[in-house]
Amino acid sequence: MTDLDFADHISLLSDSNDSLQGVTTELHNQATRLDLDIRCEKTKAMLLASEQSPPVTTGQQSIEYVDYFPYLGSYLSDR
Repeated sequence: MTDLDFADHISLLSDSNDSLQGVTTELHNQATRLDLDIRCEKTKAMLLASEQSPPVTTGQQSIEYVDYFPYLGSYLSDR
């Protein structure tokens, strides 16, 4: 991951919970290296499958799963 100095809105896409956790961990590691913080209270995860997944975490905090959320002026939904 490069050029995250001013990353205000980003999307991480994955086809599995394990893969999403790996990408999220890498983002957390890179952000920490650049002295940036991931605001978990503003960070959301959304599943596009009906199965329940374990929580995705960044550092020691869990990311909330939601059914929809605003992103760059649009609403994204799992429906």
